Amino acid sequence: MLTRKKQLIGLIMAIVLILAALTGLIGAQESPTPPTDRSIEAIASSSNYIPIQGRLSDAAGNLLDGTYDVTFRLYGSGSTLLCDDVKSITVADGLFSTYMYADGCPIDGRQLYLGIQVGDDPEMTP
Repeated sequence: MLTRKKQLIGLIMAIVLILAALTGLIGAQESPTPPTDRSIEAIASSSNYIPIQGRLSDAAGNLLDGTYDVTFRLYGSGSTLLCDDVKSITVADGLFSTYMYADGCPIDGRQLYLGIQVGDDPEMTP
């Protein structure tokens, strides 16, 4: 009787372990849910968007605050313009975080250059 009880307990434990393993395998096969929020991170995960973060200051080095129209331009070698995007960005304590929409821009692993123009000022240079 004691041996039969041990066998029954062993069988129940084996069934529970098998069910747990199958549950884990089934859960691992489910496809991830696509992000529904429009955070910078979510937008950047799409190949048509390039995340851009920066610090904006005036000529004297004072950090800026406010909303500014900014043009982002992506260049290949030399001055070959590949694409551009105009955004109205919010700057707080000189810091901003946005993205550049680069649909149709040939981003293929080569070195590219980002040009930034704030308002009517000329494009910045390093």
